[in-house]
Amino acid sequence: MVEKLKISIIMPVYNVDKNYLIKAIQSILNQSYKNFELIIIDDGSKEDINQLLQEFEDPRIYIYRNETNKGVVEARNIGLKKSSGEFIAFMDSDDISLPSRLKDEVNLLINNPDVGIVFSNARCINSQGKEITNVFPNISSNIEQYLLFFGDCICMSSVMLKKNLIDKNGIYFRKKYEIAEDYAFLLSLLKIGRFKKINKPLVEYRVHEKNLSHTKKHLQKSVACRSQVDFINLIYNLNISFSNWAKIQYIDPKKYSYNDLKQVVFVLQSLFYASKEHENTTIELFFKKKIKNLFYRSYGLKKQFFLIRQNFSNKFDLNLLRKVFCFLTRFHYFKF
Repeated sequence: MVEKLKISIIMPVYNVDKNYLIKAIQSILNQSYKNFELIIIDDGSKEDINQLLQEFEDPRIYIYRNETNKGVVEARNIGLKKSSGEFIAFMDSDDISLPSRLKDEVNLLINNPDVGIVFSNARCINSQGKEITNVFPNISSNIEQYLLFFGDCICMSSVMLKKNLIDKNGIYFRKKYEIAEDYAFLLSLLKIGRFKKINKPLVEYRVHEKNLSHTKKHLQKSVACRSQVDFINLIYNLNISFSNWAKIQYIDPKKYSYNDLKQVVFVLQSLFYASKEHENTTIELFFKKKIKNLFYRSYGLKKQFFLIRQNFSNKFDLNLLRKVFCFLTRFHYFKF
């Protein structure tokens, strides 16, 4: 029977709204799949939530407390170390798992031996629980490439994985990527497991003013960018600098100096040829978007002349007519 296999659900808690926490815990207890342990790590919350947690008289709940706040990375790693299930699921303390989440995800992992990590669509809600615009991209194929090249596309509260994947490969949450640790953790799984998405919402992701993605948006973006280039370098055996990758991902080419442009083109060329053997539509889309953006947003005769001489732009439908159009409409900005 499937339910002989245990799921360990890891939930870090720190200064969360008590109403959110109650709903999050209750959503796990309401799961149709019953063989689980809910590991709650209170990471030194300023308010004592121990009494609230004790009110849930369920032997499947295990509570650990840090006397001081050590950060979500440490809290998640404690959860991993304490887990005893064959599967690991993640859950944030302000989100909600829908009743069939665990059952649907564990069934997919059992029935697909080649899949190591599963996640689902997420329904986004506000602080009052009302549905709002979804913040996650709608992707269902080439997930690994999208995650690596375009950024985080997965709601962590919907993720479940086979525990032996991380045990065999020594995977854990890393302090250097804290605030974007979820994204870095998922990137670390790219070489050891296949991702699969369930194309229906199995969780409700709460968007509110205390989300780190709201309060520390720019720092999170920077750390995510750092983790992204680190894993691109690792996977493709490159040495792209963080500053050059940040230019490619976040800076308008219109603001590039001529030397910036040359560095960016060199990086894109290196990555293009390194990733060519793994080429698919998602990787091609990434390069097409970046190369076209360079042509359309680079102003000045010197920059346009440099770009027009790059052979690899032919790969992305930038034919001679398009190049000439860009050249004629942008060369008059003599920014050398």
